[in-house]
Amino acid sequence: MLVHLILVLTFASMNIADTSEKRFLIPIPIFQENWSSWSSCSASCGDTGERHRARGCHTILGVVHWSKCGTGGEEKEACVGSCPHTTGKTTALLGTWSPWGLFSPCDKTCGGGIQIRHRTCGSGPCIGDSLESAACNVHPCPIQSTPAVSTTQPVTTAGTKAPQWASVTTTRKATTTHKKFITLRSNK
Repeated sequence: MLVHLILVLTFASMNIADTSEKRFLIPIPIFQENWSSWSSCSASCGDTGERHRARGCHTILGVVHWSKCGTGGEEKEACVGSCPHTTGKTTALLGTWSPWGLFSPCDKTCGGGIQIRHRTCGSGPCIGDSLESAACNVHPCPIQSTPAVSTTQPVTTAGTKAPQWASVTTTRKATTTHKKFITLRSNK
């Protein structure tokens, strides 16, 4: 950001009536100072309010009003007013929560997992939870398909051979349950 300074130079010659004036527009850079601390919240216990902070700026010629600092002279943000907390005969001011952190990666890739984020309490006891969880990757897991296999074999019980007309067909698919079908056929 630049401020422009008008420099006026007056030139005089030996003849007093022959004076001239020249004006020059000189750009001067503005340097921004560090931010001040945040003000206290304008709201009372549990209400939403506003807090602000400011920073000044200066040039090589001195301090400039913050409105000339460009985009960064003053910042405002929403806040929630702190509440007094009474314990026995003493009254303590409740702490304030930091903003929530980012959610952790989901613990499962499918079938429903959990991700967690946390926040910290500053200067005193806080009301509320420091951890928050959310469901993630709730879509069902894909079923890995395998081709169905069908085999036919003679039925035997206790080491005896089954007649030629009886067989067992076992069909297996990608499930947790296997089904067996007994097919009886007649050679007539």
